[in-house]
Amino acid sequence: MKMPVRFFMINQLLKNKEGMTPHQLHNQLKPVYGNEKQCNENAIDDHLMSMKGVGLVEVKNAVEDKDNNLVVTYAITEYGAARAQKYIAEFLI
Repeated sequence: MKMPVRFFMINQLLKNKEGMTPHQLHNQLKPVYGNEKQCNENAIDDHLMSMKGVGLVEVKNAVEDKDNNLVVTYAITEYGAARAQKYIAEFLI
């Protein structure tokens, strides 16, 4: 059984302290979650913005790419890492 997508995302962010973009997370999620509805860059960005709203992640960087699209890099916060250790430790890899 697969872990919930947000738990997988938290795992990836814990491993990549410098942060990740929704595109980078999508590349990690795709082999595990395939074509599930929640496994696309827009859904991943929505998950990240929700986690940002409760303080689990923060925006590390936001820049425009060559096509004038905003590319946001998210990183786990100390609070987010502590909450993950406390509440979902059994899912952390």
